[in-house]
Amino acid sequence: MSEFSNSIRELRQVYGQSQQAFATMLGLSIASIAHYETDHRYPGIRITIKFIHAARMKQRKDLIEVFRRRLLNELSAEEIASLKHL
Repeated sequence: MSEFSNSIRELRQVYGQSQQAFATMLGLSIASIAHYETDHRYPGIRITIKFIHAARMKQRKDLIEVFRRRLLNELSAEEIASLKHL
């Protein structure tokens, strides 16, 4: 598993939730969470930002940094500049 997928799983466990409950909390399907946690699919920008916000609620700077690095790999320079507040 990648650091990114492990971080998603860790964030879910920090919340003490099943994949179903975590998916519901984030407005996603359980299949999406399962795919993200096993590296079968990767979330887009919008969903990655949801993970950042969820990690911020639990004050998990380590997880926030993993999710931010993922965004930086996916975005253009202009898009990165617009997300400096994250």
